[in-house]
Amino acid sequence: MSDQEQLESLISRSEEARLDFLRMDLELSKTFADLANTEMEIGELNAARRVLAKAERGYATIQRMVLNLDDPHQQNEILQRLGELRAAIDTAHQRLGVRSMPQDPAQ
Repeated sequence: MSDQEQLESLISRSEEARLDFLRMDLELSKTFADLANTEMEIGELNAARRVLAKAERGYATIQRMVLNLDDPHQQNEILQRLGELRAAIDTAHQRLGVRSMPQDPAQ
């Protein structure tokens, strides 16, 4: 395998790893938002705030990394799912009576 082929393979694997990370972080952050709702249902408001903060951190991480994806279709997939995560986080914030910080996924 030539140096160029090795480099292209490495770049491709790196892009795949980045996409996998973003997908997993989206799932984890969505789970945190769902868990916040469960915590609210059982009256554990402090626990709800803690896991909601984790969902916000995940959202911020994904927002920073998504625009580094090379493939526009993959980028659109993650941006769409990021919007769904934002809606879940905002809903949980509303239930908690906390104003959510608006964030633009295209930043």
